[in-house]
Amino acid sequence: MCLAIPGKVVSCSGASAIVDIEGVRHQVQVDLLTDMGISVGDYVLAYGGIAVQKMSLSEAQETLATL
Repeated sequence: MCLAIPGKVVSCSGASAIVDIEGVRHQVQVDLLTDMGISVGDYVLAYGGIAVQKMSLSEAQETLATL
C-alpha cells in the first residue's frame, strides 16, 4: 500500500522540487501544481515522486500526526 505524505518544499527548479519529508529529502515533480505557485516553504502532499496537492502547515501537521 502506498501513502501520500506531506513534505516541506526546500528548493524549486522548473517542474521539480526538493521536498523534506520527516528529515529525508526527496525530489518530486510539481507539474500538477504549477498553477498554484509552489515556492520554498510551501507544503505539498507527495505520492510516488509527484506532488499531488498543496496544503497548509496545519493540514500537514495534522496528517503527519495521524500517520
